[in-house]
Amino acid sequence: MTAQRTPLRMAGPGSVRPLKGSCIDRKMRKNAQWLFTLKPDRLLAPLRANCGLDVCGARAYNGWKDYYYYYLRAMCNLYASFQGVDDAIAGEARERALYMTRALLECQQKTAETCPPGFITPEMDRLFVDRTRLVRDSIYSHTHIEAVMYSVHKVLLDFVLVYRTFGMSEALDGAKRMAERVHGLMAPFSQEEREKMTNSRRTEDFFSEAGGIMDGFLQLYAETGDPIHLETAGFFRRRWFDRMFLEDDDRLAWGMEHANSEIPYVEALVDQYVQTGEESALRAAREFMRVSHADHELPQGSVSGRSAFPDYQSELYNYPKRVFFHIMDTPARKNISSGESCCAHNLNRVSAKLLEIEPDVALMDAWERRFVNAVLAQQNPDNGMFIYNLNLKNNTYKMWGYPTKSFWCCYGTGAEVFAALTEGAFYESETAAYACLYMPCEYTHSATGLRIVERTAYPDDGHIRFEVYGSGELSLFLRLPGWLNGAARIVLPDGGTADVDRRGEFYEIRRNWRDGDVVEMARQQRNSLCRSPGGSVCADRRGVRASRREGIHARQPCGSRASAGKRVRQKRLSGLPVRAVQLSEARVLPYHGYAGSEEYLQRRELLRAQSEPRIGQAAGNRAGRGADGRLGAPFRQCRARTAESGQRHVYLQSQPEEQYLQDVGISDQILLVLLWNRRGGVRRLDGGCVL
Repeated sequence: MTAQRTPLRMAGPGSVRPLKGSCIDRKMRKNAQWLFTLKPDRLLAPLRANCGLDVCGARAYNGWKDYYYYYLRAMCNLYASFQGVDDAIAGEARERALYMTRALLECQQKTAETCPPGFITPEMDRLFVDRTRLVRDSIYSHTHIEAVMYSVHKVLLDFVLVYRTFGMSEALDGAKRMAERVHGLMAPFSQEEREKMTNSRRTEDFFSEAGGIMDGFLQLYAETGDPIHLETAGFFRRRWFDRMFLEDDDRLAWGMEHANSEIPYVEALVDQYVQTGEESALRAAREFMRVSHADHELPQGSVSGRSAFPDYQSELYNYPKRVFFHIMDTPARKNISSGESCCAHNLNRVSAKLLEIEPDVALMDAWERRFVNAVLAQQNPDNGMFIYNLNLKNNTYKMWGYPTKSFWCCYGTGAEVFAALTEGAFYESETAAYACLYMPCEYTHSATGLRIVERTAYPDDGHIRFEVYGSGELSLFLRLPGWLNGAARIVLPDGGTADVDRRGEFYEIRRNWRDGDVVEMARQQRNSLCRSPGGSVCADRRGVRASRREGIHARQPCGSRASAGKRVRQKRLSGLPVRAVQLSEARVLPYHGYAGSEEYLQRRELLRAQSEPRIGQAAGNRAGRGADGRLGAPFRQCRARTAESGQRHVYLQSQPEEQYLQDVGISDQILLVLLWNRRGGVRRLDGGCVL
């Protein structure tokens, strides 16, 4: 039955491999390189100590003591991605994954000496029991909580994944024991009582962060078919959450809900439909994704930021269509961060499962936007570390973590995702293959054995080449994004061409393929306008979105409507006159994705020697001024629409100055957001660099 509900399958990392030497390949190898510097015994030390086991002389890393479950999933992903490609990486990942799994099972066995069998530490058992009794833990507040259900979810998924990846039956047995313990604790209560235990609204008397724990039991049910696991999954169903999206009543902000705790629950709703056929679960999940995109999404595709309430800082939902609140400080609340990168990863995971139910170009477009802006932009290319918040606020940095002490959720989810970056490149059925995320990769269709090599520099250009090896009949569906500015030219294997102007659709090529067939696609990638939630106008280029407020015409907190297109009087920007221009006249100040790397620093010194603008200085320095105090030439060339506004910040949007980028040899650039502080002038660029 599940196969009927999911006519498509996402081609896993074992079926889609990055082309050797490509940007995707380099990022995945850099991630593996960093992960292999970590010591599993140090990650396991807090668990072993809590169980009373020997810590093997290891000292725990600083940061979240539960990083082990991210690490284990990353090892499984690395093995699947590099098996048969790089046996050294695959072998090391396998050895570490099995070592950590055996250690978790040893902790589970030791815990059973003092607690009922199931959980892997006495602390996990105690905290979960306390949740059933509505006991507030030692750090309970509106800002912090011991998220034990979050941890149970992750460990369950790890056990199931290890079983699927390596066939380790002991891991599946460990998951069953944990599930039995949870069922025994939750079964005596009514559903109303359970919903109070798992309530994630901080405005209620008692709140918890159940996250996606429901999905752990659904995955276990998928492997075992035991109905008791399906029943346990239902214990964590939050009907009040479902009703918000079944009844078009988005109240995420009113409940002060933590974005990254709610998105995994939506992923569980999709799996609830897949396993049971419950249509209401699927409708709620789809509506959540629609609302997320239409009302809460930040320019880089992520969500979360400043809470709608005055006593909480970041990572929560704000009111619908008020995304600009996420990037604004107030006198009472400073140091607000936005765009938690975990949220982008988890939204992609929801999209991945929805696409198996029905191919949807709009979902793929949204995934692509997050993939380019919030995923690929997260990793430090020098040491493989990750950014926690993809912040868009004025005068802030995007800060990478430290290799041995930044063990928090976003650094963990990032490690998982970068171990399998090719996920989402292709979807398939018995007779078809769907190209979803365009990237340099090699894909093998499961049913026919046809091998498709995709060569592209996307998103740097719109040319994509598909080389087919083998023979057989297959439908190849090419995604034509909704943001295209014109017809895509497709060159077919027989030499014929088709100019296809069907934005937001698939183009099907069905044929009996022969070895050596080639399909090429060239797409127009010019700037276009889209409106972000709340009425802000954004520039959109090749699926990469950067935000720009419309000045006095932008949507105000009171809800007044935006009226775009009016001219405004000339302003002075740090002494430089800037006239209001049409967007088509704007130019982009360059920013590239390898800030801080050796190559980057060399180019910065070259630019300084040539008296060009200074790139990569600490935020707060004067914006790109030379020795004479004047702005550098590329800055002078930048014309940006500006507006007089009662708001403190106005966005200025521009697009890459191609000749400048060509002159200095920078090709790995992305669109940026330039913020203007009325009192301080131009202070920073998106990404923490200033000119």
